[in-house]
Amino acid sequence: MFLESCINSLEASVELLDSSTEVLSRATTSFPKLSTILKTNRVFGLIPEADVLQSKKTLRHSVEPNIVLLLNRLDHELVKLERKRNSLIRKCELNKIRLENVSSLRKKRLSSGIPSRLELLRSKRRQLEYQVQERNSLQENKHTEEIRED
Repeated sequence: MFLESCINSLEASVELLDSSTEVLSRATTSFPKLSTILKTNRVFGLIPEADVLQSKKTLRHSVEPNIVLLLNRLDHELVKLERKRNSLIRKCELNKIRLENVSSLRKKRLSSGIPSRLELLRSKRRQLEYQVQERNSLQENKHTEEIRED
């Protein structure tokens, strides 16, 4: 009897183990998929501070000469633009003086009899226009008389 109960107990254990292995085999069939799901991804990697400092130093040494060069170019261009600005200011002042001289010269010419000459020429033009109109009207009259006579 004792042996029989041991056998029964052993058979029950074997059945339990069989069912456990079936459950485990069913559970582990998707194990490769599960491993990729559970795999942790590093989103933010940790870098030692010494590496960060070294990278900063390297970057500074590679960029700094270019910055200095560009700043020197900028200074040079600013000096050129300042000289050009000053030159344009002087040129503008000179042109103002020239313009004032020209306008004062015109005033002198106008006051020295040029307006009277201008008025004389205008009146002469009006007289000539009047004479041309008179001749045109005389010719038209003659032409109309000739047409009537025919």
